[in-house]
Amino acid sequence: MTATVAANQRPDLIGRIVYVSASSPWCPVDLDVSAYYAEPEMATVDATGLASAMVGNPLAMQDRMIREGDALTPESPYDVRTLTSSHLKWR
Repeated sequence: MTATVAANQRPDLIGRIVYVSASSPWCPVDLDVSAYYAEPEMATVDATGLASAMVGNPLAMQDRMIREGDALTPESPYDVRTLTSSHLKWR
């Protein structure tokens, strides 16, 4: 069970979730995961290739999911922090 699934099933038991990832958060709120690939923010991503999907995860989709999550739980919004780093070995 992922942290997102656990939070969706038992939000009363979770005070805070920390996602550490270049493509975080990938936590669907309004649509099923596969439905997001049909959205405008994902128009340039090749969903058939894992590497392409991981590297091509647009900031626009990330921002959308943050907005959706904040709308779902306005009393507990995301605390977004951007780190200057690469995708490899935390450089």
